[in-house]
Amino acid sequence: MKTMEFLFPQFWGLSIFVVGLIIFYMFRKQYDDKLVSSNIFWVQVMNEWQATKWWRKLQRKLLLLLQILILLLLMFTLIRPYTDIEGIEGEHIILLLDTSATMTAFSTENKTRFEEAKNSMEELINKLHRDQTVSVISVGETPTLVVNREGNHSLVQHAISNLEVTYEHSDFQRAFSLANALSQQQSSSIYVYSDRITEDLLTTESINMPLNVINFGEETDNNVSVRTFGIRNTSEMTTAIVTLHNESPREQSGNLSILAEGEEVFKETVVVEEQDQTFVSIDGLPFANYYQAIIEYDDDVYSLDNNAYAFSANHSSPVIYLLGEINPFVHRVLHQLGLEIVQASSLENTYDLPPNSLVISTGTDLPEIDKPVLLLTGEEGEKVSLQEPNVLSTGEELFEFVEMKDIYISEALDRPSIDSGVSILQSGDISLIEKGYHLGHPFIHLRFDIQASDWPLHAHFPIFIYNALEFLKGESTHIGYLSPGENRPLHLSTEGTHVVFSEAGEMISEFKGDELFQAPREPGLYYIEDKEEQITYFAVALDDREKQTHSAASFQQSGTESTLESGLAKYEWWTWLLLAGLIVLFMEWEVYRRGIRT
Repeated sequence: MKTMEFLFPQFWGLSIFVVGLIIFYMFRKQYDDKLVSSNIFWVQVMNEWQATKWWRKLQRKLLLLLQILILLLLMFTLIRPYTDIEGIEGEHIILLLDTSATMTAFSTENKTRFEEAKNSMEELINKLHRDQTVSVISVGETPTLVVNREGNHSLVQHAISNLEVTYEHSDFQRAFSLANALSQQQSSSIYVYSDRITEDLLTTESINMPLNVINFGEETDNNVSVRTFGIRNTSEMTTAIVTLHNESPREQSGNLSILAEGEEVFKETVVVEEQDQTFVSIDGLPFANYYQAIIEYDDDVYSLDNNAYAFSANHSSPVIYLLGEINPFVHRVLHQLGLEIVQASSLENTYDLPPNSLVISTGTDLPEIDKPVLLLTGEEGEKVSLQEPNVLSTGEELFEFVEMKDIYISEALDRPSIDSGVSILQSGDISLIEKGYHLGHPFIHLRFDIQASDWPLHAHFPIFIYNALEFLKGESTHIGYLSPGENRPLHLSTEGTHVVFSEAGEMISEFKGDELFQAPREPGLYYIEDKEEQITYFAVALDDREKQTHSAASFQQSGTESTLESGLAKYEWWTWLLLAGLIVLFMEWEVYRRGIRT
């Protein structure tokens, strides 16, 4: 049975003021009865008396009672009454919150496990007495100390409300080590809020204080996940392999869809046996830079593992389309490199070029085609005589292992440069080689006729052609898979500011090419766009351990440390008493105001 006690009973001595108030009322002013010959004025007074009969009779006594009540409430506020309620053991309470991806799974109350955990933490903090301090650890791949030995419980609750899911796999062994370090020199207890912590995870050496593990979620969630998704590209076809896993205790039937760069190219109904996995092989997919596998099953509890991404191979050999009369030396180098070559007389004779194709053309203007282009200058066009060629940029990738100063070039094209081109080789003021981007694809323009030079006689001529083809192929269209929030240096082809977008085109962040890149936390497909509007894709992928939603049962363990004997907290009433005193004060003022008005 709960009993009321007082923190400062010495303030009972203030009851003398109540006695004094009663004494003052005993010596209030008294009036004598007098006979008045006329009753005209008293008729009006009696009418007023009848209108407020109940009030008039109680007015003086009511003021006294209200003033006594105010003094009593103030006195009780000072003596600080309290009752013992169920509290939390330990002078120092350490809270560990799991921020892994599976904490976003929904519970039976239509709340996520993470939301339920934060609500439970706030309820626990409300049970603490004011002398207990709190530490909060956010547990992800690297545990983070959010609050350290904080005695202001309002600040702790505010910090908890601001915590977010990191989507990482939580490392609780490191988190327990941090909690042990925080528990030194104080009686402490640990509360863990997760969904899958089991007693097998703990060792007798890891925890030496009272431990309470609260796991959220159902043990038999109906979850089907895409465990693996891979793509294999060949010159003939693209093949996909998908692994589906069913955690639920019943057979599941649903749809599997494959999207190529956002467009659905495959859909099929797949049945997965209970607590089993199945493999789906898909042939004949169209070529694309990236693919997405999506499943639709009866598993609304957890949706993060319902899709996965796969990227095409980085280094597939391009198909070279030759338009017009191509220099025989260039033709020979292409054969030596073992590339697939398609000859066409003009651009009009080409159609449905594959995505990984390049175009080599002869002329003075770039062909209007949505492909990378190597443009060679032919015999047509006005030419000017040249001096010794000069490479404008040291470290230029096209001239790697190429020595241009030994080359003799007799004449070059005498006409304005392409607007989007940048000269990388000049002779005086005459541009010899340009590179840039046209229609969103790279191009290289040789502004001199190869036959008007001795370049093919030099051993590094095939190296230049190879470097040129590598540049035209461009950087890889993707950088692969990153973990949520992973920090990684990226070797991008362009400098300056890069912008990160989600698959839906929403801007996520910006970073400079020489800075350490931090991936977004939420799983999904993203792309990086540079100042030249080149796009590089990447996927933020879940850890495989975050594709299992089964939760564990909650449990407790007693530690070896001494804790508070009772584990009780004091619930004080003084704030309510003070509020009641203010209300009574306003009532007393109103009673007095009505009295002096009439």
